Amino acid sequence: LATVCARLEDEIREHERSHMQLVHSQRVDALGRLASGVAHDFSNLRSVMGGYVHHVGRVAGGNDEIRGYLQDMKAVTQRGQQLMSKLLTLARSDELAVETFDAGEVVELLLPLMRKMFAPGVAVQVEPAAGPAPVRLDRDGFEAVLLNMAKNANDALDGEGEFRLRTMVANGEVCVQVEDTGRGMSAETATRAFEPFFSTKPRGQ
Repeated sequence: LATVCARLEDEIREHERSHMQLVHSQRVDALGRLASGVAHDFSNLRSVMGGYVHHVGRVAGGNDEIRGYLQDMKAVTQRGQQLMSKLLTLARSDELAVETFDAGEVVELLLPLMRKMFAPGVAVQVEPAAGPAPVRLDRDGFEAVLLNMAKNANDALDGEGEFRLRTMVANGEVCVQVEDTGRGMSAETATRAFEPFFSTKPRGQ
């Protein structure tokens, strides 16, 4: 009887866990739909901003200072458009856009954004591969993984320490190694690290 009760309790816990994962999945789907709408609205606003930048540029004449500000505004709006495009990609449920690209080059392009994610007391060290590091992946997904790992590392570092990112090629395989000097995970957390929707973050974070 004790064995049957224990088995029943395990089944109940597994059922509750599956139910919570389903609920979370539904929330993520709803959030994706919301993000898609926000991205479209922001894209429209960006188009209006771009129009104003173009108009001001026409009437600015030879004022180099104003033209410098306009160039900065144009660069920011273009960056915003790129972010919205990625947000739309994440919100869509279609197949991944698999392509061949150089992992090292992507890391270099993400580096300025990554540095801004860390507190001033965190040293960011990047060691690129000696040569090309071709991979065949979904590029947006690859970038999202690296940015999420950087964000989590910053949370674990509590304002100071080191974050290291290394790209290596050995025996025909590409390895992207990510390390930080943060507090790490407990043994219990490590066993659940790859569980869908599992998080150690407090509610609301």
